[in-house]
Amino acid sequence: MNAEDVEELRRLAGLSTRPLVAKRLTDLATEASAALATAASAPTATPPPAAAAATTLPKPLAVGTSVNVSSYTKISSYAWDQSADSVKLFVTLPNVESLPADATKVYEFSGPRVMF
Repeated sequence: MNAEDVEELRRLAGLSTRPLVAKRLTDLATEASAALATAASAPTATPPPAAAAATTLPKPLAVGTSVNVSSYTKISSYAWDQSADSVKLFVTLPNVESLPADATKVYEFSGPRVMF
């Protein structure tokens, strides 16, 4: 919630004709206001540089950029599951269980241009 939400709750509480509804809206506005004040006074935590680098995804290629496909491994055996808004790919990687956890990376793709 933000300050505008708190003001809206207070405005709605003032418009309410039902005492219980007005009280609940007022209580919610008071709680939200206190939470905002606490969040504003709390120091913000910054992730260590290594953690920040780990969450950085590679930049997408510009349209028309040539790609050296020899640097990719062709996946010829896979399965997928799709719904109205997503596609899940299932790939078998030989000996993946013997790799350290940080040796493999999975990225969430968004947008229409993904090379497989």
